[in-house]
Amino acid sequence: VLSACGRQVNVFGIAVCVSPKAWRMCQRDQVGQSKCDYVANVLAQFLDNDMDGFPDDSAVAARLHGYGSVMLVSLTEAFHDEFDIDFRKLVRFVQIISLRETIIGSCQVPSNRGATAGNRWDWSKYTSVPDSCNPRRDAAVEEIFHLITEAASDEFPHLWGRTFASRAGAAVRAANGNCGWGFSKNWSNPGLSQPACRGYFAYKDASCGIDCLVIEGIYWASLSYVGGFYTMELADFAADEWLMTAPDGNMTVLPPDSPNARTLQAGSPGLYELVKETTAHGHAWLPAVMPNGQYTVQPFKKPYIFRPASRDVQRTAPGFNSCPR
Repeated sequence: VLSACGRQVNVFGIAVCVSPKAWRMCQRDQVGQSKCDYVANVLAQFLDNDMDGFPDDSAVAARLHGYGSVMLVSLTEAFHDEFDIDFRKLVRFVQIISLRETIIGSCQVPSNRGATAGNRWDWSKYTSVPDSCNPRRDAAVEEIFHLITEAASDEFPHLWGRTFASRAGAAVRAANGNCGWGFSKNWSNPGLSQPACRGYFAYKDASCGIDCLVIEGIYWASLSYVGGFYTMELADFAADEWLMTAPDGNMTVLPPDSPNARTLQAGSPGLYELVKETTAHGHAWLPAVMPNGQYTVQPFKKPYIFRPASRDVQRTAPGFNSCPR
């Protein structure tokens, strides 16, 4: 199956498959090359957020590995044109990333905008993005997080199951208030200056059913908790869908002109309590720090891969140059 890749690398048992077209760009363009490595490093940081060389949640990592999960990296969103097989018919968990939507140096990372990951109390000082970071949302982060969330949902269904009966699902439904959903054809924009509904999360995509909504809600909540949307630009970008970009109750609410905007702690205590715990059983797969694409685990001095004979979860230092096709 992976023979369809232009280049592939293994990250804790998960294959990252770069299309031939994307790999040619990576070889030709220095920015493209760094984007290929960036994707693998963000995946490693999500799985090993404390960067001790091992997955933070071995059960979730083992499930991803057992499912034969694949992260497809294409040059553009037209991924069908870049791979000669349909991975989705062969592998249970497949996630697709476009290099053109992959943003290195995004202002989503608190440290990129001048804040410090551990000093949450001063994040409100850094909601205006500096010129040193890219104000755009990094779509690669979202797609990677979705892949891991689906495995966590299967591993811990009472917590993260893709229904409104799970703890996360119940909190997602409560956060919607009366703003409705696209799939039920009653969506109302919660981010208007004079909204017709009261709620903090309302997804308008008609193709996104309950299972999709729960995955999306977990993504918004977890990345909001680690500061991933706490800028003026990102809060405005998210306003027609998500209005809890400020994580903690003592932080300045964004966008300031939206009556429905709340902190995550105030607007959805259920989601807040679920995603703030990142070490307990069933929660260890969640990030405590927003990934920045710099996975620097010692004693790895250069990109290479340990390849044990068993199917156990592997320690992996991501990097494509050492992993020829």
